[in-house]
Amino acid sequence: MGRRSATGGEFADYLFSHQEYAKAISEYERFIYFFPEDDRIEPAMFRIGMAHFKSKRFQQAVNAFKTLIEKYGQTWLLYTSPSPRDKQKTSM
Repeated sequence: MGRRSATGGEFADYLFSHQEYAKAISEYERFIYFFPEDDRIEPAMFRIGMAHFKSKRFQQAVNAFKTLIEKYGQTWLLYTSPSPRDKQKTSM
């Protein structure tokens, strides 16, 4: 059996990793729509926010992260991505 994607959208993950952020957002949204009770919705919602952020659509990123927090509270995903300051510390 194939490996299960952490976000539920293997194609969306592929698009995200290839910087096709607008297409990735559509695929993550499609996954959320068709599988609203799946336990991988939380990471898919996080990736939507990150895709907006990486596309420099900051207000949409804020809105996506607010939606994520409203649904899951202080989600653990917000603490898994190192800040730029943390990255500087590890590269020194």
